[in-house]
Amino acid sequence: MERKVDVLEEKIEASLSSSSTAAIDSISLGLARKVHEAGMEWSYRDKLIMAPMVRISSLPMRMLAYSYGADICYSEEMIDRKIIKTIRKIDPITGRIEYHLPAGGITFATYPNEPVVMQLGTADAVLALKAAQTVCNDVRAIDINMGCPKHFSLQGGMGAALLSKPELVHDILSTLTRNLTIPVTCKIRLLEKHDDTMRLVKAAESAGIAAIAIHARHIADRPRNPARISDVPAVISQLTVPSIYNGDVFYYDDIARVKKQTGCSSVMIARGAQWNPSVFRSAGMLPVYDVCNDYIAMSTRVGNVYANSKYAILEMLKGHVGPVPQYQSCTGARDFGQLRAAVKGVADVAAVLTRGYVAPLAASLIAEMERKRLRTSSSGDRSSITSDSNDMNGASGTATTSSIVTSTRGEKRKRRRQKKKDKRTQRTHTKFLRIESKTETKSASNTADKRSPASPTVNGVDTLSSSSSASAMTTAATTTATPATTLPTTLLASIDS
Repeated sequence: MERKVDVLEEKIEASLSSSSTAAIDSISLGLARKVHEAGMEWSYRDKLIMAPMVRISSLPMRMLAYSYGADICYSEEMIDRKIIKTIRKIDPITGRIEYHLPAGGITFATYPNEPVVMQLGTADAVLALKAAQTVCNDVRAIDINMGCPKHFSLQGGMGAALLSKPELVHDILSTLTRNLTIPVTCKIRLLEKHDDTMRLVKAAESAGIAAIAIHARHIADRPRNPARISDVPAVISQLTVPSIYNGDVFYYDDIARVKKQTGCSSVMIARGAQWNPSVFRSAGMLPVYDVCNDYIAMSTRVGNVYANSKYAILEMLKGHVGPVPQYQSCTGARDFGQLRAAVKGVADVAAVLTRGYVAPLAASLIAEMERKRLRTSSSGDRSSITSDSNDMNGASGTATTSSIVTSTRGEKRKRRRQKKKDKRTQRTHTKFLRIESKTETKSASNTADKRSPASPTVNGVDTLSSSSSASAMTTAATTTATPATTLPTTLLASIDS
């Protein structure tokens, strides 16, 4: 076995050397070993898959997921026209393959033999084929995004806009399967009517695809809405190709549960991997702070753009500790060194507040928080908000942890905006009083017969303006005195695949 792997690695090194590559990073050799041990046969059965996520599924996150146990990783959605314009380059030191935009910047990077699936955003069969042919030698498969409900996808006829067009879906997929030598798949969402969903999947299946991924939500559903897992078995049972389930998988134990419940061939994890990519470990998840350090090390190793790495770190952290000052220090970090130090600060304060244990976000916690938020908002009883928050977090052991978990950045922004609004109101009122004062002085010097009858005055002061001024002062005082209501909200990332 070891000899076969060595021979495989020697072949990879030789092929890269023939392409003017001076050396090869050990990451490539590790991927070669992983592919070889998997039997070199590409399959969508019994696989753990990391989902395509905007700004998350970049090279360092994929590499980290492989190290934790993921079998396949999808890239973030790549728009067909953007990929067509790229220029392929090979890093002479590491052997990393990069696709550069003409104006500068890397839009996609990978290593030889990485088991990555590129997800394309497209609404045209010809453009989809051109984009796929641009990268087909460096990826293991092509996936067509048919599930993204974001406006930028819908307005271009991409993503979820394709769900209502089974003829176009068949045209795009059949064009790719006829002209490519690598597998082609698609990722969809459930439609409102079961018959419409079946019409779509049958159109995709007849195009010759290798597998189909099903996100168990409707187009209108958002991450806070629970996955419609009970609707999936009726779809999967009628498929002849491997099926991939996606939706509300947060723990490794959830994988066996959803496979048994749906009958799917493989499981895809999105938010669970975004919050803690060690979710793929059969031995259990690692502390998120250790994962953050691993991610920073991987980012520096593969040469990832700092802004992208920082975004991924913040997404991992914010669901675990909330907007504590140490988290804010992460947002101000300007390089990997500062980011690593800031992560350590967050880890230290979290360890104190939660007595050494930081509970990762899970479906049960999210559902409980949502139920309590709806209950407290409908009752309008502010005292119950504090009580519910403490009850919900009783297991963590401290009321301080409760306030951290239930507070959100959105609420803090709302309070800051209200404070700025109050200051603007006060400045406007002060300016108004100055103008009134000048007007009063000027009015006093005029004769009484020159005053407007429509604007009665008392002692030289315009009574209408004075009443308006008093009204404005009352409004400003009322606005300032009214505290912002803090409601517990779900700590969810806005990612839809």
